[in-house]
Amino acid sequence: MPVEWVDARVETRLCPRPINVFVEIAPVRNLFGLGEVANPLGAHTSDDTDERVAAPIARGAGQPAAAPIVRERCRFREVEAALAR
Repeated sequence: MPVEWVDARVETRLCPRPINVFVEIAPVRNLFGLGEVANPLGAHTSDDTDERVAAPIARGAGQPAAAPIVRERCRFREVEAALAR
């Protein structure tokens, strides 16, 4: 998320540490031997049924307090702040 968005909308007294969450939720399938594709509809509508979407938002990622599903099934990649701008 852009730093400007965080600065304008997030309550600083909460001491937030905003993160972006990218979850590949649509299964990838081979399309008649032409390559692997994901169903675009499923990729954009299945987020409410996949617990990996809400867990990192609610409990973070890459830290001991992260939800078990995140620790087990997700990969955390920290990006240097200067690169995220």
